[in-house]
Amino acid sequence: MTKRLNHTRTMCEKFKVPNQVDSEIFILPSFNMTYCKIPKAGCTYWEQLFSFLNKPPTELAYLGIRSPFQISKYDIRYTSHFNLPRRDYRIEADKTEADLTTKVLFVRHPLERLWSCYIEKFFLIDFWTTAGVHMKTVGAEEKCPKAITFR
Repeated sequence: MTKRLNHTRTMCEKFKVPNQVDSEIFILPSFNMTYCKIPKAGCTYWEQLFSFLNKPPTELAYLGIRSPFQISKYDIRYTSHFNLPRRDYRIEADKTEADLTTKVLFVRHPLERLWSCYIEKFFLIDFWTTAGVHMKTVGAEEKCPKAITFR
């Protein structure tokens, strides 16, 4: 493990990766749990599940929602109706509250995350009109369209 950590530090220094911790957390008091979101590790799925669990059954029934999978990705990302209450771990009051709960996070193998990101950004239609437009113009001067590497 020490060898792995040293290698990570060396590469972060070499490529000047900013040493920044994402401080956004979701506290679910009714479950005595704090969830820390890790991008590309199934975070939309977990937000659907926790949003479903966080809503009162009467509200879910009113909305006709009987399963977390009926909550759309759009609702999770762009509307406030199903958003989980976000907190900031850098704020002392939020940190104190989070420290009293069970903390959970989910991770994936780095190459699976890379593959997932590649699929989402290049093949799923959500990004064709936003990030895709930018990616198409960056590096357009390359003569060979196959000059892609994963370094």
